[in-house]
Amino acid sequence: MSKVICITSGKGGVGKSTSACALAGSLAMSGKKTVLVECDIGTPNLHVLLGCENRVIYSITDLAVEPIEGEKELLSSQALIKVTSSDKSNYDNNLYLLAGSKQIRRDKLTQKELYKVIEKLKNDGFDFIILDSPAGIDDSAHAAMYWADMAIFVVNPEMSSITDADKAIAVIDSSSYRAENPSYGDAVTKHLLVTRYDQQASEIGDQLTCDEIQSILRIDSLLGVIPEANKHLRDASQRGLPVVASSLVNHAVGQQYIDAAQRLLGNNIPLRSNKVSFFQKIFKK
Repeated sequence: MSKVICITSGKGGVGKSTSACALAGSLAMSGKKTVLVECDIGTPNLHVLLGCENRVIYSITDLAVEPIEGEKELLSSQALIKVTSSDKSNYDNNLYLLAGSKQIRRDKLTQKELYKVIEKLKNDGFDFIILDSPAGIDDSAHAAMYWADMAIFVVNPEMSSITDADKAIAVIDSSSYRAENPSYGDAVTKHLLVTRYDQQASEIGDQLTCDEIQSILRIDSLLGVIPEANKHLRDASQRGLPVVASSLVNHAVGQQYIDAAQRLLGNNIPLRSNKVSFFQKIFKK
């Protein structure tokens, strides 16, 4: 049975799309048939992060809208891009992308349209359908949150990021399909993913700790803690690879995302230390 996961943040610029690509790639590496869905219709970038800029023919919008009279309805198999890597990473056989349009046709999808897309993908037998939500809590972000079975809240250890995430949590708790229809089953499962984390700064009080963030947001499940690594993430983006790709995964960032995906699958994986040594700081990448 397919699981629908919404990756959201409330605030932009926290690493949400980077995290979506890394988690999707990690799940695919674990043998799970995974599709990453671009829900940011206005400013899509998943196709860039995954090196698929020149392979986008149809978009989520094309799959969602009703066909013009006399035309056949688009099949999901026509719109999906099978993600392959330049370094032959072992997610190549299980990772797919439903991209956003490179042309500005419209700025959002309705809940009904997104439901239609999700049902098509469920019928395709995907284990995980990962919705990369737009930042914020407007109608387009709400549409992505509405159909979620699970929600992953990506936050930086800053109060502005945390307060915005708290608003997104309120939307999930009050206005998701599961919240509005309790007879359907359990409430949306919530997980926390902390990015740009400096463990040493948190230990001396210069940054919020993970415990403090969890306490503020009232989320028990800490899926992962991703260290600050601007250069490494920039290199991955420029190469069109998720940070869990074979040629990048030896870095702590890739390992943390792989661990996070294993926790998502229910495996008991201890959190790694994010401490940076004196020499690592000098030669930081």
